[in-house]
Order: sequence, then C-alpha cells, then structure tokens
Amino acid sequence: YLLNAYTASGWGYFISTAVPPKNQPFLVSLITIVFGLIGHPSQLKQFLDGGAGEGFISSLSITRWSMQMSFHYAYTTLEPMPCKNMYKSFLGEAKNVFFKRD
Repeated sequence: YLLNAYTASGWGYFISTAVPPKNQPFLVSLITIVFGLIGHPSQLKQFLDGGAGEGFISSLSITRWSMQMSFHYAYTTLEPMPCKNMYKSFLGEAKNVFFKRD
C-alpha cells in the first residue's frame, strides 16, 4: 500500500501545479475514484489485452501496479486456501488477471 500512496501523492503534486487551487480537491477526488476502481481485477481484465487500453491504464492508474504487486506478495507469502466457492472464484479471477503472463 506504500506504493499506492506514493503514486497518489505524485498525482496530487502534478495537479497542484497544473490546476487552479479552487478546482484541485474535486479533480484529485475524481482521479482517485476513477483510477482506483480500475485497479479491481474484474475491471483490469478488460484492459490488459496488450492494446492501447493497457498502455493507458498502466501509465495513469494509481492502483494498477500496486494491486498486482500486493496480490503477488500476499498470494506467495500467505498461500491462501479459501473454503467457500465464492472466495475460490474470486481468487481464481485475480490469479487469471495478475498472473496471466507468468
């Protein structure tokens, strides 16, 4: 989550230099919500196909890389074994998105 905070602060610094002060809080909130939601595995699956969408998301999304690195660390360290089918399907979906090139 440290990398997520680092990238969010980068966006904050950029917006503070490029946007008038009265519009900054709104724009930062909008960017954080939009690019934060795109980092969810069910959303990333649509964009990670090697096309222009992947380049756009990989360049601008706050959560794109931090979600993948956090998931990889948690999966390899904790070795989860979910009991319920719902959790098994979510884990399978996340593995298909985040480990698809491994």
